[in-house]
Amino acid sequence: HRDLHSFPTRRSSDLLASGLNPNGFRAATILSTYQNSALQMSLWEWQHTALWPLEMFGVLLFAGAAALLWARSKARVSDWLLFLAFAAAGIDMVRNVILIGLIAPIVIASYIPWKRAVPVLAEFLVAALVLAGAGAQIARSSAFQLRSAEWRYPGGAADFLLAHNITGPIFNTYTYGGYLIWRLWPHERVFIDGRALNESVFLDYRRMASNADSTGGKSGEELINRYGIQVIVMDGFEFTSGEPYLLPAALSDPSQKEWKLVYQDAQAVVFMRHPPPGVEPLNSLDALTSMESQCAEHIQHLPGQPRCARGLGDLFARIGDTARARRWMAFYLEHRTEPDPEADEMYRRLLGTR
Repeated sequence: HRDLHSFPTRRSSDLLASGLNPNGFRAATILSTYQNSALQMSLWEWQHTALWPLEMFGVLLFAGAAALLWARSKARVSDWLLFLAFAAAGIDMVRNVILIGLIAPIVIASYIPWKRAVPVLAEFLVAALVLAGAGAQIARSSAFQLRSAEWRYPGGAADFLLAHNITGPIFNTYTYGGYLIWRLWPHERVFIDGRALNESVFLDYRRMASNADSTGGKSGEELINRYGIQVIVMDGFEFTSGEPYLLPAALSDPSQKEWKLVYQDAQAVVFMRHPPPGVEPLNSLDALTSMESQCAEHIQHLPGQPRCARGLGDLFARIGDTARARRWMAFYLEHRTEPDPEADEMYRRLLGTR
């Protein structure tokens, strides 16, 4: 009884407490402004989800909608509301597609009129086949490993930094920030990560990663110096678009002497201003070899995303390495998933170059 009487007071205090944040009571305004920020407009995870070509999100979305329409006379209002809300969120932003994975299977299992068309014994046979298949995948270390796909992350680069006790100010790519926090904290702090906490830092990050010139603002080199960066840990691409990051390509130029390549593999490169004792710099051109290895590794695991090969072809064409430009553009055209007349024309020009 006393709890019921105190409810309005608690509600008022909760409302007042909600204002204890840097933006006060302007949450709705800030969210509206943030939706039009450079962060949300440029990062893939905040773009609208494509419904075609059909992927698992689309399959679950359409199958769930069909199940609800089939059973519309008996479908619960709560199921409709959850499905529509999660579907809208998933279509609005790529980062929300997981939500349809939570509600669609429940809707499908609840409302599709499943009919038993096989003997009961067959159910046990199907279960045995599923277990056998899962067991084979586990034995090959390709499923249920309770770890992320190692090819996606700079494990070797992190091992290198830890082995040499490197703690200088670091510049890293956005996609690697979370992993590097996990591996390097508290010895090292990352420059940026997937929390996207600061829009101005993100804009500086983009100029640095793209090795931007000084037109329209500070150059990438000026920003690197301004932040006091001593270590650079990068992959070579924004893999969804296939656009290469130009900073590692620029630092691969043998004529620049300030940055030394100290590590490279099929996930990342590491450049340092001042390598620690005992670390011999590598040939700076090996950074381009790393970018090739990264692209090949990515396409091997995700053959539906070959655009890094297009990016490599364009990059090598710009730096005058026509043979590698032709090779990577041909590779892209062989593996592309949709028409690309611009790439066709670029390849024809490369074939005409001696």
